[in-house]
Amino acid sequence: MGLALPVAAAPVLLAQADTTPAPAARRYSIPPVGPMRDARERKDQVERDYQAGRRSFDAGDNFTAIDYFLRAKQIDPTYHPAAYWLGRAYLAAGAAPSAIDQFSDAITQSPKFDGYYFARARAKVKIGQYASAIDDFNKALEFHGGPQDDLFYSARGDAYLNNGQNDLAVKDFDEALRQKGSIRSVYLHRGVAYARTKDYGRAIADFNTAEALGRSSNSLDFDTYYYRALAEDLSGDKAAASRDYNAADGFNDTRKREARCLASFVDYSKLKFLGRTIGGCGGVDPVKELNKPPA
Repeated sequence: MGLALPVAAAPVLLAQADTTPAPAARRYSIPPVGPMRDARERKDQVERDYQAGRRSFDAGDNFTAIDYFLRAKQIDPTYHPAAYWLGRAYLAAGAAPSAIDQFSDAITQSPKFDGYYFARARAKVKIGQYASAIDDFNKALEFHGGPQDDLFYSARGDAYLNNGQNDLAVKDFDEALRQKGSIRSVYLHRGVAYARTKDYGRAIADFNTAEALGRSSNSLDFDTYYYRALAEDLSGDKAAASRDYNAADGFNDTRKREARCLASFVDYSKLKFLGRTIGGCGGVDPVKELNKPPA
């Protein structure tokens, strides 16, 4: 007897699979399929849904891609490429926990494919599971069977950085830069790692490079100035710190208040004397700010 899948099946499965609210977006239904009489027809339908899902994903239509990949998995739960790309679509839609579930399913089906571990690691970073992400990055490196590319080392470096393993982060950022010269975000994040280990000279040099690269690519951001200001503040260069805190304040960022407070602490020594409690600035501290994950 053939397997018929009504259009309604995909949205129901989506609701069951994902308990994380996804971003609001228009939902598109996918064409229904008729009865499939044998294994060959089921295999062909899986391939059609998989390819349609890939096309939807490449076009930025993550929700339609999710429906196609879900149906491919419903027809053949062992088809791990559909699980992997379903994870990719969930992650792009902002549902990292559901993405992790799908990457884990793909790993169960194909436990020695490095790309699945790498994908799960990046999803874990999104929700702050840094130690577990590092384990997955290391598995990806093991199964890759040789050196990885700059994207791998910069991603694992970020996981190390966010997990407080600054020396290991620096090593990975060094390797990423060795492979691919000028990567602004890597200079910025390596600067944070240096600053956390109180190597302020190297930190500021990296922040300067990140600023220069940002100017040349029109991609300057809050972090470039804010983290450099923190390093300058903690190294004792208060004039430079004041300049950069105020430059950071010119960007739209959720940490603008902290930048303003720290600029005030630098510019008005009496606020330090009064315990940093004026104007809603209590508890704002450059060391604490430096140890927060970069955006």
